[in-house]
Amino acid sequence: MTHPTRTTGRATASNQETPIAIAGGGIVAGCAARLMAELGHDVLWLGPQEPTQRADGADQRAYALGPQAIGLLSRLGLWQRLQPKARPITRMEIRQANDRRGITNPQKAGPTPTNEPDLCLKAEDLGEDWLACIVSHADLLAATESVDVWPKNLHRVDGSVVQARPGGPKEPVVLHLSNNQTYTASLLLAADGQRSTVRRRLGLGWGVRQYQQTALVCRLDCQKPHESAALQWFEQGAVLALLPLSDPHQVSLVYSLPNERLAHFQSLADAAFANALSLASSYRLGELSNPSPRVASPLAMTLVPETSLGRVLLLGDAAHTVHPLAGYGLNLGFQDLLAFDVHVKQRLGQGHKDLGEPSMLAQFAVGRRQSVQRVQWGLDGLWRLIQPGPGLLEVSRQLGLRAIQKVGPLRHQLIQLALRGA
Repeated sequence: MTHPTRTTGRATASNQETPIAIAGGGIVAGCAARLMAELGHDVLWLGPQEPTQRADGADQRAYALGPQAIGLLSRLGLWQRLQPKARPITRMEIRQANDRRGITNPQKAGPTPTNEPDLCLKAEDLGEDWLACIVSHADLLAATESVDVWPKNLHRVDGSVVQARPGGPKEPVVLHLSNNQTYTASLLLAADGQRSTVRRRLGLGWGVRQYQQTALVCRLDCQKPHESAALQWFEQGAVLALLPLSDPHQVSLVYSLPNERLAHFQSLADAAFANALSLASSYRLGELSNPSPRVASPLAMTLVPETSLGRVLLLGDAAHTVHPLAGYGLNLGFQDLLAFDVHVKQRLGQGHKDLGEPSMLAQFAVGRRQSVQRVQWGLDGLWRLIQPGPGLLEVSRQLGLRAIQKVGPLRHQLIQLALRGA
């Protein structure tokens, strides 16, 4: 796919200027570029197209987008393209699978447990139509890159940032690209992924909390219709999630497994793998079958103490990653954009035209980072809670879920949290 491009500033091919630059070729970068263009700025999107197959398996994923994320996509003119392919989630079913010894030894699994969820969150309980909408990575990326809705002040360059100077109060950002071009910008929003080149080149440190888990991702056919329900099981330190897709007989699997159990599932033939998942899900959707190629992605939480430097701000996975057990990852990146949108409007309303002014950018980064870290450590605490423990602890977790199910106000608070998104 080719994208409309136009150079601005100096007319030489190797040294060009643009007011705002976006680094990264993915979904958050594309939406950041469109958002800045929608606000009226001349924007340069520095990002090659994503490969058809990604090493981290993201191309196989489906995302549960909350209302705020959908609102942003609607504002950017992208949701209209996505909505026909999206699947609303009308309820979430959560189960503590403590009455099963896991699926590595199906002969010892014992009788099939009841399919009644320990906790069920329904949109209708709050008078809503849905909790979230499932969209595939491929569809979301295609919408982001679509030239059908392409702002005239957005220009894309097929090159990634390989070197950067962050600029200062009076100096612009200087960006050297893989295509040997050089650009300057008043602001750089770097959304170039978990292994951010911009972050490394600027010397911004980061820490990683390894969960010693890997997510297996694929699609499966299901015998029974999923009825727009998102299903989740906590069992022996693992989290099994089946997300409804647009086809009523197809789901997206995200299975977060302890690393010591990964090899077993990777070694299974397709039919045996699907059968194991049918058992793990207590045949909630009947027989599962026809898995797509499985992709394994190690799970970690990325903590970045400083997310801005000079006129550069990190966004999305370049600034943070989280455990996927609550589906917050991409929503958290969209929340970055929405928070920055508020910041930009406040700055403009106060008469400040320089959106990359380093001290104000740093002030925004500190506030946003505090909000993100509350989510990160909250999810980390939830992950710790579901780790294997004594039998009494397993039973207590299940009783806790069932208690929430019986207490309307608590259940409604969880539904409201789901509706608000990240």
